[in-house]
Amino acid sequence: MKKKTSKKLFNIAMASAMATGAVVALAPAATEAAPTFTDVNVNSTHYSSIMDLSGRGIINGYPDGTFRSKSPIQRNHAASILANLLNLDTVNVTDPGFKDVPRNYPYYGSIAALENSGVVNGYQDGTYGNKKSLTRGEMAAIIVRAFDLGGAVNTPFRDIANSPYKQAIEILFANDVAKGTSVTTFNPKALVTRGEFASFVVRAELANLASETPAPSEPTPTEPTNPTPTEPTTPTEPTTPSNPTPTEPTTPSEPTDAELKEQFVDGLEVGIALANNSSVGQYLTATEPTLSNGEYNIGIAIKDAGADISVLQDVINQILVSNSEVIEGAEEFVPSPTRIKFGDAPEVEATEANLANIVEQVVSNTEISTLGDLAGKNVDLKVWVDDAGTEPLTFNLTFNQSTNQSEQ
Repeated sequence: MKKKTSKKLFNIAMASAMATGAVVALAPAATEAAPTFTDVNVNSTHYSSIMDLSGRGIINGYPDGTFRSKSPIQRNHAASILANLLNLDTVNVTDPGFKDVPRNYPYYGSIAALENSGVVNGYQDGTYGNKKSLTRGEMAAIIVRAFDLGGAVNTPFRDIANSPYKQAIEILFANDVAKGTSVTTFNPKALVTRGEFASFVVRAELANLASETPAPSEPTPTEPTNPTPTEPTTPTEPTTPSNPTPTEPTTPSEPTDAELKEQFVDGLEVGIALANNSSVGQYLTATEPTLSNGEYNIGIAIKDAGADISVLQDVINQILVSNSEVIEGAEEFVPSPTRIKFGDAPEVEATEANLANIVEQVVSNTEISTLGDLAGKNVDLKVWVDDAGTEPLTFNLTFNQSTNQSEQ
């Protein structure tokens, strides 16, 4: 099968969408029939993009009614979204030969269609990496190819000079598709969340459509007529302009204690999602915090009951101690924890040195030595947030055996 250019593919998709009334002006609008997700509301950062794609049948979410916008997106799910959005033929495809994508794989058609179109290439070991999470650098390359974007510009990002995705990142930045995780960093190796990917593809779609919009034609000049001259009127004296009193700019209000705590929980959700997809995810995974009666409940699924209890320490270090690094993909400022109390351990300042042995303190003088020993137990975690008052956030950690769900 001859590979088509992504530009042609995207234009065909847009022509089909316009013919069915799915595109209005430049922005594709979500329909009222769009499915609702229990974890996505109007205040969610990526709400409009998620509902737009959902309304057009591009995304479905999970069987439990969630979308999980803060979880990293897997490469197979990203392929499905792009193939649907580009309206690719996922049936009449040539087998790309990826070792991990057999013909009976649920996402085979989407992955094959994207490979046939030159959008994805896979890894040097002959795999596509279908269950790997998509990085920001990979996302940049794939979206640039899918939507045929161009116009790279210099960026303020200091961490992309040696990245193989440098040019793609510069193109996304030029087209306002993606910004950095800070003023001077793009963080190409960080993982892309499902919500972020929804926004990235919608912005890329708009950028492509905008580049296709023709410039207005120059008006044809007409010969001036020769009007009958009239006598000039006597000019009136100019009035003295009034000098309006300038108003002082309003000073933005500082976030309240509740808002700072909410921002911390939002950042914690991203940190948990990234930790679930890191090396510790093979031992245990955690759910997003859910608020009930003033406390946040977090379910922790034990995947390797025989793993040493020190794995739990690694999770705490990754999410809390290295909080600013773990959540670099977050869209907003995230306040830091100042003090922490974990289980029966004493309350301590939230420093790496103090937290290095906090799990050991909790399980000392007990028979707990492996993750399996925690099954069925509850542990309280209290976190004091910087500048958020004297009352801590309370988290109830419930340890149970692992259960899995897969996306539709």
